[in-house]
Amino acid sequence: MRLAQLLDMSIVQRLAEANHRAYGMPIGIVDAFDGSILVGCGWQEICLDFHRANPASRERCRESDDFIKSHLTPGEACAYTCKNGMRDIGVPIVVAGEHLATLFLGQFFYENESPDRESFVRQAKVFGYDEAAYLAALDRVPTFDRRSVDDIVAYDRALVRFIGELAEGALRQRQAEEALREADRRKDEFLSLLSHELRNPLAPIRNSIYVLEHAEPAGEQARRARAVIERQTDHLTKLVDDLLDVTRIAKGKIALRRARLDLATVARRTGEDLRSIVVARGLELVLELPSAPVLVDGDETRLGQVLGNLLQNAAKFTPAGGRIVLSARAGGGVAEIRVRDTGVGIAPGMLERVFEPFVQAESSLARTDGGLGLGLALVKGLVQLHGGEVRAESAGRGEGTEVIVRFPLAPPALARDATAEGPAPASRGRLVLVVDDNVDAADSLAELVEMLGHSAMVAYDGPSAIARAAANPPDVVLCDLGLPGMSGYEVARALRAGRGDDLRLVAVSGYAQPEDVKRAAEAGFDRHVAKPTDPGVIERILG
Repeated sequence: MRLAQLLDMSIVQRLAEANHRAYGMPIGIVDAFDGSILVGCGWQEICLDFHRANPASRERCRESDDFIKSHLTPGEACAYTCKNGMRDIGVPIVVAGEHLATLFLGQFFYENESPDRESFVRQAKVFGYDEAAYLAALDRVPTFDRRSVDDIVAYDRALVRFIGELAEGALRQRQAEEALREADRRKDEFLSLLSHELRNPLAPIRNSIYVLEHAEPAGEQARRARAVIERQTDHLTKLVDDLLDVTRIAKGKIALRRARLDLATVARRTGEDLRSIVVARGLELVLELPSAPVLVDGDETRLGQVLGNLLQNAAKFTPAGGRIVLSARAGGGVAEIRVRDTGVGIAPGMLERVFEPFVQAESSLARTDGGLGLGLALVKGLVQLHGGEVRAESAGRGEGTEVIVRFPLAPPALARDATAEGPAPASRGRLVLVVDDNVDAADSLAELVEMLGHSAMVAYDGPSAIARAAANPPDVVLCDLGLPGMSGYEVARALRAGRGDDLRLVAVSGYAQPEDVKRAAEAGFDRHVAKPTDPGVIERILG
C-alpha cells in the first residue's frame, strides 16, 4: 500500500504549503518505495534544477536518500549533511508499522555556516553546470538558527503523526470495505453452493419415488430405489447437521459430554464403520492403532465425528488405487491422531485456509463428490473444544496430505475405557400418539411405529392431540414442537398436567438447537429427538 493510495495528496500539499509559509523551511514528502516526490514546497533550485536534474550528480543525491532511509526511527527525526554539504532532516511516515514515505526538511545551512564555494565551482565543471546560475542558486539556500530548526522539527514530527493517523484510518476503512466485499462474495458463493448441494439429492429421491410407484414392490427396481432414497436422505441429513454444528460451534452452544475413553478404540471403530465407503472408492484403508489405550477426556460422539470427517475428506480427494492410513499414539502428555492419504495434496497457500468454513481446495462446477466445505472447519472447532489442535501438512499438489490432531492425555489413574451402547431393550406393544401438523410426517412416523410392533394414533394439531389422549390414553406421545395455534410445548404441559409422570413425552422436531432442547425439557418432555428421526432411535425409545 502506498501513501498516495490512502490519502488525497492535494490536501497534504496544502498542509505543506501552510508549513512553508509559516517557517520558510523547504519541505517535501517522498515515497519510500520508488523515491517519487508526493509533495513539495519551497524546494531549492540548486536541488531541483541542478543536483537531481543531472543523471550523474543524481547518484550523489541517491546516496544521501539511502543513508537517511537506513537511519530512520519511527517518530524521530534524522538530521544529516548531504553529499553537497547542505543540511537535511528526515522524519518517517509510518502507517500500520510500515514505512510508506519520508517527510524531508531542507536543504538549508545553519547560521555561522558558509559553503565551500570552491568545491561548488569544481562540481559545476565536473557535471557541466552553468557556473553563474549554479552559484546564484547556492546563494538562495536559506539559513536558520538552531533553535528555529528545533521548533520546526517539533512541529513537523506532530504533522507526520497526524498524516500517519489519517492514513491508518483510511487503511482501516479500506480493509473493512474489502472484508465486506469478500464476505459478500463468499456469501453468494455459499448460497449458490448450498442450493446446488440441497437440490442434488432431491433429484434421485424424486426419481426413486416414481420408480417405487410403478415397479413391483418386491422387485429389484424397488429395492434399488429404496436404497437410493436412504443414501440421499442420509446425505441431506449430514448437510443440515454440518450447517447446524458450524453455527453452534461459532456461537459456543455445543456442550461436550465428556468421559474418560480410549481414543484408539474410537479410531478403530470409526475406521471399521467407514471401511466399506473407502473400499467402494477403490482405496485401501490401513489402521495403525496401538493395543495399549490412548486415554483422553472427551465426547465419544464428537471425537468419532472428527475422525469420520477426516477419513471421508481423505477418501474424497484420493483417486482410486490410493491409500489412507489412520494412526494413533500417545506420548509426552499428548494423544495424537494422524490421517495420511496419497491423494491430490494441498497447495502451500491453502494449508491454513482449508480449516475455514465453506473453503475447499478444489472448486469447480463439476462437484461429483459434493459437500459444503464444512468438514475440516467442524474438525477444527470440535478439536479446539476438546483443548486440542489440528494442522494439515502436504508437500504440494499431487503429493498427498496428512492431517495431525493432538489432544491432552487424560490422567491414567482417572481414565477408563468407553463402553459401547448396549442393545435396545425388548419391548412390548405400546399405544403411541403421533402429533404433527405436517400430514406426511405424521402419517409416515405412525406407519414406522406400527412396523415396530406398536399401535399408533395420529393428530394434526394440539387440541386434537389433547382430545385423542383423553379419549384413549397413550403410553407414549411423539409430538412436534412447531404446531400452529397451540404449540408442542403447550400440548406437553396440558398432557403432563392430566397424566403426571404416567406418560412418556418425546419432542420430535426440526427445532433442535440447545435452547430448544432445554425449553422442551422445561415444558415436560422426557426426551428430544431431532428431525429427520432415526428409526433405530424411535425403536429404542418405544422399547
